[in-house]
Amino acid sequence: MFASTLLTVAVVVAAPVGKEKVEPAKIEGEWVVEKYIQGGKVNEKRTGMHFAFVDGKVMVKEEGADIGYTVDPKKSPATIDLITGKENILGIYKIEGDILTICFPKGGTTERPTKFESPDESPVVLMTLKLEKKK
Repeated sequence: MFASTLLTVAVVVAAPVGKEKVEPAKIEGEWVVEKYIQGGKVNEKRTGMHFAFVDGKVMVKEEGADIGYTVDPKKSPATIDLITGKENILGIYKIEGDILTICFPKGGTTERPTKFESPDESPVVLMTLKLEKKK
């Protein structure tokens, strides 16, 4: 009897713990630009801009732009495609807490970035946004 109880305890303790399914962070919400870098240079004029990601659309409030988007949070890094009337802009993104970082090319380049950086003289934009708290 003692041996079978000991065996049961050993099996339960050694059993693999099921991996908890973790939902990827959601991009939907209202975000404010904290830092905007293009070609290695900070663009202060973009700081404070508001972006609202809702139902597959992103609204740039200051510019009145309404752009479609799709994301694939399962890729590494996660991808975002911004869909305008003229082109699809291929980018990457990550969400860490209430900080959203997006990296994408601007100015006709079609290659998706692979790193979160905006090297000097490059057409790549690196934006850091903070989630707006609901009042």
